[in-house]
Amino acid sequence: MNESIEFFFLFLSGESIESGVEREVFEETGIRARFRGILSFTYESNFRFDRGDVYFGCLMALDETDEEQQINFDPHEIAVCQWMSLDKSANSPELHPTPIMLHFARMAIDVLDGREKLFEGEQVKQQSWDFMSYRKISSI
Repeated sequence: MNESIEFFFLFLSGESIESGVEREVFEETGIRARFRGILSFTYESNFRFDRGDVYFGCLMALDETDEEQQINFDPHEIAVCQWMSLDKSANSPELHPTPIMLHFARMAIDVLDGREKLFEGEQVKQQSWDFMSYRKISSI
């Protein structure tokens, strides 16, 4: 199974993290990938327009039957899109416009090598609350 990371910005109203990541990957690259878990996330309080920003790095996977998918990216969303090994991404700081993207690539390797765990969702229902809680509960 091929593994990679994807970075995204917006969710649709009522959309889960899992569905939003899968949708964004497909819309922006033409690749159907399956959400595996959250590698890490960051928060910046005064990002843009005096608003906070939560940024997720997620581990995605292609099913072995889908490994021959062709990239068909949206040039209005992405300037360049290509297949790259995770090792190359994690060991090439010059390829990343921001340090957090390099951090996410290195976190993916740590998860795949068993040194770190993913944040995974767990449905929580208590009284009138029904929400997803994300915690590190497994490794790959």
